[in-house]
Amino acid sequence: MRSLAGMLATVAGTFLVLLTVIAAAVAGAQTVKMWKQSLQAAVINDLAINASRWTGWILVIDKRSVTLEINYTWSAATAVTMRCETTDDASVANDSGWDLQIIEDSATSGTSNSFIHTWSNAVSASEKWSWSVSNLPHDYLNCKFDGTAADGSDKVTVKYKGISP
Repeated sequence: MRSLAGMLATVAGTFLVLLTVIAAAVAGAQTVKMWKQSLQAAVINDLAINASRWTGWILVIDKRSVTLEINYTWSAATAVTMRCETTDDASVANDSGWDLQIIEDSATSGTSNSFIHTWSNAVSASEKWSWSVSNLPHDYLNCKFDGTAADGSDKVTVKYKGISP
């Protein structure tokens, strides 16, 4: 059996090593500044989503990540969905940019499948939420909003702010 003095010496040595590691980490730490743009004017302003609504091309050249703030007024829809595309040319028509894709998560090795990334929120009441779109490869972003089973009283307002990745 170890003596009390031996155990205390081991604990003290472990504590000293831990303090040295923490001091080294703090000395090598760098300051990372997050950047956040002010909330921009509505790109979709209280429009019915019983038809597709596009944000129009949002300039993201300095941001590469955008948070969209959605203010939804419920009437009949069961879900609100969003699909986004990117481009370097803001004169490209809606639904003609580069679709944002997501890679299928697979627990096995082999081929991974790619799908158009669609955001979806099940709704049964009016609510507000935000969706972030990150690591954008082009200078502009355009997102389409649809309401599943929506009527003319299901409405959405969408604002955005650029954020640092």
